[in-house]
Amino acid sequence: MKWKPIVVFLLIGAALAGWWRWQNPGSSLANTSGMISAINGPDLMTHVRSLNSPLVLVNFWASWCAPCKAEFPALLGIKEKWAARGLKVVFVSIDEIPDLPAAEEFLRQTGVTFPTYSKGDQDPGFIRDIFPEWQGSVPASLLIGPGGKLVDAWEGDSTPDELEARVAQHMKGT
Repeated sequence: MKWKPIVVFLLIGAALAGWWRWQNPGSSLANTSGMISAINGPDLMTHVRSLNSPLVLVNFWASWCAPCKAEFPALLGIKEKWAARGLKVVFVSIDEIPDLPAAEEFLRQTGVTFPTYSKGDQDPGFIRDIFPEWQGSVPASLLIGPGGKLVDAWEGDSTPDELEARVAQHMKGT
């Protein structure tokens, strides 16, 4: 009979901890330096629209994904080349929370100095809300035009020439 109050206490504690994580999704990233922030699909799209850019390249990647890491130089080169015309790049890691320090280290090594994002502790399926044809592969890249309209999307890594052609096609007239 003396164990019942302990069980009740533990259940209440677990419920409060779950509520706290639900109310504070970024708190689960406490083991990172703050370079990566958790984001969900609606907040990602709000952020993309807030950039007021003619074109935003959103790249979903993971620190354990060799093709993702291999295409980073091309993505950063495209960002630099087209920045004067308004192109913005947003990186979203689909790493699990324990792997985020490795993701941050990779971002530092590649010279990424702008804020980046993570799926946090949610399932990466939220990508389908933005890119319904997404089959679950990374890297996955989206080109989002004015007003948050998806204008192009693909899975798999791209060569620098392929990235250039996709961006150039949608940056005409800017």
